[in-house]
Amino acid sequence: MVAARVLLLSNTGMIVGGGEVSLLQLLRDLDRGRWPVTVGCPEEGAVAARARSQGVPVLIVPMPTVRGSGLLRLPSLVTRLAGRIREGQFGLIHANGSRCMLYGGLAGRRAGVPVLWHVRIDSKDPWLDPLLERLADRIVANSAATAARFGGRAAGRVTVVPNGVDLAAFRPGLGGARVRGELGIPPEARLVGTVGRLHPVKGHDLFLRAAAEVAAAFPTAHFLLVGGGEAEGELKALAAQLGLDPRVHFAGHREDIPEILPALDCFVLASREEPFGRVLVEAMAAGLPVVAARVGGVPEIVLEGTTGLMVPPEDPAPLAAAIRQILADPARARAMGLAGRTRAEREYDAALHARRVEALYADLVGSGGAGLPPA
Repeated sequence: MVAARVLLLSNTGMIVGGGEVSLLQLLRDLDRGRWPVTVGCPEEGAVAARARSQGVPVLIVPMPTVRGSGLLRLPSLVTRLAGRIREGQFGLIHANGSRCMLYGGLAGRRAGVPVLWHVRIDSKDPWLDPLLERLADRIVANSAATAARFGGRAAGRVTVVPNGVDLAAFRPGLGGARVRGELGIPPEARLVGTVGRLHPVKGHDLFLRAAAEVAAAFPTAHFLLVGGGEAEGELKALAAQLGLDPRVHFAGHREDIPEILPALDCFVLASREEPFGRVLVEAMAAGLPVVAARVGGVPEIVLEGTTGLMVPPEDPAPLAAAIRQILADPARARAMGLAGRTRAEREYDAALHARRVEALYADLVGSGGAGLPPA
């Protein structure tokens, strides 16, 4: 029985981070018999293509930035979107990001449809947040760290729903030997790795400086960075300066992360900011012990001493010490990996994530929304 048709809006048509990955995962796991979903994208791209490949209809909905001259187009585009909401008989808007929340919130209010704002970033927008808080009937945050972005009027309407991961895709032992052979990593090497966009916020420079200390203590240790980005040249130069050649490997952007992770002995996340930390869940699902900087949502994922170790941010020395602890005690590392897999199954299964989101849908549709009345 159909409860409501859902228009799920994306900030972008491209896959630029974990937010889009989580959106596509949610599409796969929603009960579409009860919640028929259509994806609204501002342009064609990978999000639209992958949604269609799952049999999900796509609307191209122009949502230009409203900074500067883009603000002039806002009224007409909101009117157009409200019309499409009515024509499509959508009973709920789910906005996956701030820009699409502005358009979806204003259009939803005009069409008399409740709006759920999915927030995945813990940084406040002092210009936009107060308006979006008023437009949202409910706010879902991916971590308590992200939920702390809100207060006052919005506090009672914020629910924490951690991101979900396809646990079947991340299993210990998948493809490790093949990946090592392809990347030129000796089978006997102790391999420490990290996955993420090569951007200063991800702390790859800290990872490399810690790697230099670990390399001195473990002659067989190698280090893997998976991801592309603007900092690649700078990081390669730093690796050479630290004398890590040929023990550091830059794999670039990869689509086979479920196969790469089991090739590692230890996973490291040295981020300076991390609202959630999806890749930590993926590493734990792959049965890896993790070492992570204690920032943002990380302490909500990593159980200190049980699934991994946490260290202060911005300091390669304790990062290196934690990695050395993991490499020096394989039995403890295996126990942490098993505990991480169990935690991922209990808390971060993608199907569980979808059920939690559907419960919010049902609450919104059942109450008819708790926000502002139609304009």
